[in-house]
Amino acid sequence: MKKYLFSNYSIVIFFLFFYCAGAFAQKQPDFPKIKPTNNINNYLEKLLLSCDSVYLAGDNKLLETTLTTAFKITPKNDAKHLSRFWFYKGLLTESSTASSDSCIKNYEQALKYARQVTDTKTITQSLGAILSLCNPEKKSGKVRRDSIAKVLQAVVDSKKDKYAVAVALLFISRYYKLTGNDGKALQYALNAFSNYKELYQSKKISSDEVAEAAVIVSRTYGNMDQEAKQQVYLEEMRKYLVKNKVLLSYYYMYTAKNLIATKKMSEAELYYDSLLNICKKYSNAELWNNCLDADMYFAQGFIKFGKNKEALKYSTHANTIGEIWAFDFYKAQLNYVNGKVYLALKDYAKALPYFKKAEPLALAWSYQDMRIFTIENIANCYAGLGNWAQAYAYSKKLSMVKDSLTAIDTKKIFAEAEEKYQNKEKKQLINSQNEQLVFAKKQKWWLISGLLLSAFVAVLLYAIYRNKKQSANILDQKNRELDILNKKLNESNLTKTKLFGIISHDLRSPVSQLFTFLKLQQKDDIKVSEEERDQHRQKLITSSKNLLETMEDLLLWSKSQMENFELDIDEVDLAQLFSDTVLLMQNQADAKEIKLITEIKEVDSLNSDQNLLLIILRNLVQNAINHAFNQTTIYLKAGLNQNSQIYIAVINQGEVIPADQIQALIDNKQVKSKSSGYGLLIVKELALKINAAFNISSSIENGTEITLVF
Repeated sequence: MKKYLFSNYSIVIFFLFFYCAGAFAQKQPDFPKIKPTNNINNYLEKLLLSCDSVYLAGDNKLLETTLTTAFKITPKNDAKHLSRFWFYKGLLTESSTASSDSCIKNYEQALKYARQVTDTKTITQSLGAILSLCNPEKKSGKVRRDSIAKVLQAVVDSKKDKYAVAVALLFISRYYKLTGNDGKALQYALNAFSNYKELYQSKKISSDEVAEAAVIVSRTYGNMDQEAKQQVYLEEMRKYLVKNKVLLSYYYMYTAKNLIATKKMSEAELYYDSLLNICKKYSNAELWNNCLDADMYFAQGFIKFGKNKEALKYSTHANTIGEIWAFDFYKAQLNYVNGKVYLALKDYAKALPYFKKAEPLALAWSYQDMRIFTIENIANCYAGLGNWAQAYAYSKKLSMVKDSLTAIDTKKIFAEAEEKYQNKEKKQLINSQNEQLVFAKKQKWWLISGLLLSAFVAVLLYAIYRNKKQSANILDQKNRELDILNKKLNESNLTKTKLFGIISHDLRSPVSQLFTFLKLQQKDDIKVSEEERDQHRQKLITSSKNLLETMEDLLLWSKSQMENFELDIDEVDLAQLFSDTVLLMQNQADAKEIKLITEIKEVDSLNSDQNLLLIILRNLVQNAINHAFNQTTIYLKAGLNQNSQIYIAVINQGEVIPADQIQALIDNKQVKSKSSGYGLLIVKELALKINAAFNISSSIENGTEITLVF
């Protein structure tokens, strides 16, 4: 992207982010309103806050007055406050036309006092300021700058103070920017940004300080003409930005610039309006200078797109701002841009004075490219006015300036060439080294080819291994599915075995009785009394009834073995359930002179499948009758246990079942049917269907008790 402005930002701008970050976080005291107090320390702290405020506002005169007072009253042994005041003195001189040496002397004083109290922050900041001000054209300046960079690198390597490390990384980034190594500058800026984010996550710094680090990364990308990346970190900065309006103005300004570069002028103007609103709300020098910068950028953008009247509007606004707020280093650019606008409008008479003002300022601030273009435009203005003598004079001056700059570049080139190629032997050595390099490159390519081949083989082997593993996984999945089918088949076979067992035990006996009774009825020659016939009929009815009940129970149990079997859950009246069970089993109980007694406490009903529950209870009572002593009592009880769970219990008096046999009965998977019962396993399975726990206990005192707990 073409650069519209030939900006060589002063270190003032670089430091502004670090030293005045909190200026908008709280209202700072105004120096004229600060009254001396008995507590000198509190008074000095207020003066420091005032320095921060007036410096950010760009009021150098008031800052100088504040510092004069501060130096007068600060005790000579108060190194803590003296280090900060000297640092502000350095910033003050740097924002004026003072020489770099004067600025460095002030920062050296700040550094001296900061080291006395081990003020890591001021030490690092002062070193960074001196590094940025050293004149690389002088050997001593270059040596000192390199030396400070090593000191800052030592701070980074020590890893003792994370905050100092983060600040040092940013100044080292600045060092590499000054030495023309944008790649290294970006590397250190990104590393610094990462450190600042870690400090923020551990709540050691504010989010605005992370935003400040993001700005440096963004500007580094901007210096490398990577506007897309620059915008990414502008957006990253915006995420962390909370209070710092200077950074917010920077965001609006550079987002607008990037939009201008992509010819999105309408969108750019929206960001410009946001920038202008902040400036009007906070009368601050840095904010207005950002707006000034944006005005100049808009003006040149509109010139480029052929909208010269729009360019004039922005340059006029820039002049209005510049009269009050412009920093010195912006004045050359402001005059240059005004000249460009009038030159585009072909108003050579108005353009000429602006270019003439810009030329000496560009020389003073070492804006070499701007100076060349300014001289060239002065010649064009004179030509447009028909003053060919002056046009020729400035064209000649342009050639001389270009020749001068070219001569400087040429001297550097020759110096480098002389250093590299002093004699013929060195040339031969270089040629030899080049041959070695070519051979080394060939070896490197062979090595790379071998590595690529090895990587290809490795990938191929991995693909084979992965395919085999996938096949093994598929086979394993099929085996698991087969195991599931086998399990279902085994369960089906087990169900079939149970069914055959029930048929052989529970149906065979009543069917045999029916067959025998019917055969007796068939034989006429058998002498049977009428009384015996009545008894046979009664037994036949009882056997038929038992057979019917057994078949119904068997049908319901068979259904319960199916996967899609659904329970018919409803509220079951326990008194009615016990009554139905007693009615069904009374005849069998009477045959052994056994009493059936029901007992219900604390509960009237429960939610369950009434049919399954009736079958389970009838079989348990039938089993209790079969195993009870004659002339005893069987109890059917219902109530709540200690855990407030509903239970149903059947208790009889019979032979005691040993504890080991009880567990065997519960775990037994073979059907042992007696009479018309299903066996405990079938009863247990039906109980499981209705979510009832099945327990057995037996003792001489309490008899045998089978309990269903819901």
